[in-house]
Amino acid sequence: NDNVEQELAMRVQQAQVSCNDSEFYDAHKLFLNHLEQKEAWDKYYRVWMSRVNYDVNHKHFHRAFTQIHRLTDDIRKRHQEQYLYIPNMCLGLFYSSRNQPEMAETYFRRALKGVDANKEPVSVFNCYLSLALSLSFKHPAEAMACLDSLPKQMCENPMYDSGVLGYRCIIASQQGDRQAFDRYFARYDSIRQNNPAGFN
Repeated sequence: NDNVEQELAMRVQQAQVSCNDSEFYDAHKLFLNHLEQKEAWDKYYRVWMSRVNYDVNHKHFHRAFTQIHRLTDDIRKRHQEQYLYIPNMCLGLFYSSRNQPEMAETYFRRALKGVDANKEPVSVFNCYLSLALSLSFKHPAEAMACLDSLPKQMCENPMYDSGVLGYRCIIASQQGDRQAFDRYFARYDSIRQNNPAGFN
């Protein structure tokens, strides 16, 4: 029943906000079990990724690393190799938050090779965005090129577009390109004024 799924998802979200580890892990496990029973692998692995993100954001690096390995093994064991881009994205985020941008870049690129852009535009979008961020410190021009590769249909949505423009402003200011910064900022500001609901 979809209501059960919504309720379980809500519990995970609430626990995430409360930052209570054991509450989050319990709610997360219930949700994963439910999705596993339904054999909803797409959601199952994406929800598993949210557990890795939680651990990374709370600096539980050892836990995050263990989860990534379990996740990879699970995908292989179930012969769901089309989802191997997810642990690669997780490793990218893991190294990114440990200030190892070169390692992060390796895994984000691997994830991009493995993801089906037609079926998973949001994943492709998040991956390019994360890759751009890890490149932006040492290779701002490459980072900007990454943002140019984002799925066009995603950027037509003001919520996504404003996030991208925010990144473009940061990169342009790192490049010392005042004109580009002003251009991106003007577009960013116009979304903010015209679409307050869709502003990121």
